[in-house]
Amino acid sequence: MPKEEFGEQKSVAEQKHEEMVRRVKEVADYTIETGASTRQVAKFFTENRYKISNATVCTYLTQRLPKIDFARYALVKPIHR
Repeated sequence: MPKEEFGEQKSVAEQKHEEMVRRVKEVADYTIETGASTRQVAKFFTENRYKISNATVCTYLTQRLPKIDFARYALVKPIHR
């Protein structure tokens, strides 16, 4: 059962991990929907949501996404070469 059901708070580390996972999925979904390059993705997110660098987008899509959601990674891989 989730900790919230027992009135326990999530640790800061758990909260940061969940936020990172949310961002990775958000970046992947945008890349899939638009076919944008890593630079275009970084520019869009920096201008509209939160500051993110080209290197971070690349790390999200090549290193973190396969561990988080391999199905999304399979869709991103042909776009992000």
